[in-house]
Amino acid sequence: MANNNFYIQYHNADKLQCFPTKNVDFNSLVSDITLNDTIKEDSWIYTTKKKTVEKSIGNRCFLIVGKTENKIKNYYLWCHFEILDYEDTPHEVIVKGNGHDLKHPILLNNLPEFDDFKKFCGNFGIGFQNISNHNFSQTLYSYINEIKLNHKLLDRKIFLEKEIHQLNNIILSNETEKKCR
Repeated sequence: MANNNFYIQYHNADKLQCFPTKNVDFNSLVSDITLNDTIKEDSWIYTTKKKTVEKSIGNRCFLIVGKTENKIKNYYLWCHFEILDYEDTPHEVIVKGNGHDLKHPILLNNLPEFDDFKKFCGNFGIGFQNISNHNFSQTLYSYINEIKLNHKLLDRKIFLEKEIHQLNNIILSNETEKKCR
């Protein structure tokens, strides 16, 4: 990451009547949703803050989703991505990058410092903004690091299983050759 700055964008699911990920049933409870968490290059967010976007290139953005469930406004860490580029259109700036949805979005409401963070972000009314000066940005980043570690461990496990399978095939092949002699 270039500058280790963190940004957020807020997605008000109630107002927009949809989740940011396509083909997810808006009437579902977020706790019942399982998202595809494969890494992808995509257009992640839309904003009108071109100058802030220009400064954000090479840094990480977290998308926070607000959704009222059982009469309570819940806030979730939905996805994250590295900001690589943007497209300036007549009505908005489309921010692009590499990242992924979280398989299970993380409820933020009860985390330490979340209420203070929400105030810092103008109750998420400010839109796309730099959050590096708030300690909660490190809390968000810690979840991403944990997820990356889990992905690396899974990738390593898959790699080792393939290697063991190949070695086993070599051994079996050698034993077959010895028997045929």
